[in-house]
Amino acid sequence: MTTSRPRAAARQVGTIIGIVALLALAGGGAAWGAAGDTTADLVLGQIDFFKFGMNLVDARSINFSTGVAIDTRVVPHRVYVADFSNNRVLRFPNAAAFVNGEPADLVLGQADLFSFLPNRGGAVNASGLDAPSGVAVDSSGNVFVADSFNTRVLEYRAPVANGQAAAVVLGQPNLTSNACVTSSTGLCQPIGVALDALGNIYVADDAASRIVMYTHGALTGAAAALIIGQPGPTSAGCGTSATTLCVPFGLAVDTKGSLWVADSDNDRVLRYSTIVNNAAADLVIGQPDFTTTSTCPPPTQQSLCRPQYVALDSAGNLFVSDNIHSRVTEYNTPVNNDPAFNEVFGQTSASARGCNSLGLGANSLCSPEGLALDGGALFVSDANNARVVSYSLPLLDTTADRVLGQHDFIHAKADMVKATGMLEPAAVAIDRSVIPNRLYMADSLDNRVLGYHSVAALVNGAPADLVIGQPDFFSYYCNQNPKPHAPVDADTLCNPSAIAVDPKGNLYVADTVNNRVLEYDIPFTTDTIADRVYGQAGNFFSAECNDSDGPNADTLCEPQGVAIDPAGNLYISDSNNNRVVEYNTPLTNSHGNLIFGQFGNFGISLCNAGLSGPTADTLCAPAGLAIDAAADL
Repeated sequence: MTTSRPRAAARQVGTIIGIVALLALAGGGAAWGAAGDTTADLVLGQIDFFKFGMNLVDARSINFSTGVAIDTRVVPHRVYVADFSNNRVLRFPNAAAFVNGEPADLVLGQADLFSFLPNRGGAVNASGLDAPSGVAVDSSGNVFVADSFNTRVLEYRAPVANGQAAAVVLGQPNLTSNACVTSSTGLCQPIGVALDALGNIYVADDAASRIVMYTHGALTGAAAALIIGQPGPTSAGCGTSATTLCVPFGLAVDTKGSLWVADSDNDRVLRYSTIVNNAAADLVIGQPDFTTTSTCPPPTQQSLCRPQYVALDSAGNLFVSDNIHSRVTEYNTPVNNDPAFNEVFGQTSASARGCNSLGLGANSLCSPEGLALDGGALFVSDANNARVVSYSLPLLDTTADRVLGQHDFIHAKADMVKATGMLEPAAVAIDRSVIPNRLYMADSLDNRVLGYHSVAALVNGAPADLVIGQPDFFSYYCNQNPKPHAPVDADTLCNPSAIAVDPKGNLYVADTVNNRVLEYDIPFTTDTIADRVYGQAGNFFSAECNDSDGPNADTLCEPQGVAIDPAGNLYISDSNNNRVVEYNTPLTNSHGNLIFGQFGNFGISLCNAGLSGPTADTLCAPAGLAIDAAADL
């Protein structure tokens, strides 16, 4: 089976965590970390000690959006979004009038809006989800979710409440089972779900390459009323004909009762005007006929490559998320066999392709998935940009006008980088030059340093007051200046790994990937632009290891530690040069004065100075540094 979604990503929940526990921060009146007490008292980067989602999973976050659906039963209409990798479905309260980055007001699949583990961190149950994909809402407000990795479809009865348990499960005999079974009562990794005007439930049973229909009001363990794409209830496997499917994804039912299916691995969309067992499709999009097997053709006005979801407006115009081509195509009614699209979103032409090929913004898409229409708006789950974008209809242009899951259109990080979150924090330092003391945190993989103006005032999940290395709290690129991957400068960082504060409150940052250490004169009272650079011969625009000239007293290569002694002298662990460099009076000198680990020779950079093993005079990839009260290193 070939799909674009990160099926393994939902499991990788413990590898990168944005959590820092502050155990015993002295000064400013804080009385934490009592003697004999090894329990943390405060946490930054998360709202409590039990959460550990990257960049802080919250009500505004999305991590790989899939299905999207509109609840039209209430006014204003609501938007439901399947947040695939956070194992939850979010509800946003107003489809017509939300602001960019608006928070969700309800979550299904988790106990709260800050959790993300599959099945709430336990065994399969009625309240948890594991990689939800398709979402649909019926005329009574009941919500149906294709719970893909639990290989079932759940029904949540209206009125829907935060974290509520599902009332009905389809594809499993009960709410604690998740076996993949190809039968009249079983399912195997369902992806799409759709409803017709009568309330019948259609499910794209992905791994079995079939569509299963359950009648309105079907209860737990119900048998399918009919099956499309396979000759019988126990049959599975791909085929390319008018009666077969290969890994179907999204579904939609039009006002005439015809079923539309994104037949993903056949790179086509099919229409079934007659809904019976083993029905034959009567229209195909993306292929010239029902038996052609061209695999993921290049983008043209007629081709599709792994279409994921489909949607129709009230006039019968069809929208298709053409996933690998990173575009959404529109076909005006009446739609004919093998049509050319009439409009394209996310690309400038029929032959254009590629994730964010126009540059990340309101005109770009990256592997779009779910689609939904709400009168005057088209909603698109822009999966790999971790957002949902909406376009106003009828179209004046194909520029999105609103976004969920991100602060604006020029950011696209999973779970939305923000002042409260972190992604692999690497170091912490206290500025004791003022009372209350200040705190600095190296947020390594968000390529920034966060500052907190008062240690004494910190509470769990407190937002930072200052950001260094980025233009705002929502940016995260290495050397974002102000555009992603721009040249290195005095206001950029790339993977900062260590920080230190001198007795006057000046901040030093090991800017590891840029092969330098930066100094900032009291950032809270001046600015966040570096005032001095070490390791690049005073040049803020250079980032080469050893300045491309070999190790010397002016160069660094992947520094990973910084320390300041009581006299204000600077020490840098120059990790890839296997040495520690001392800079005397660093505020007036960026030239190394003393070297540890290479027998005093600035021109040597070998592990253990090239000897067969360690001695008292050698180092090998030094990292952390500290200075004690006696000024010993």
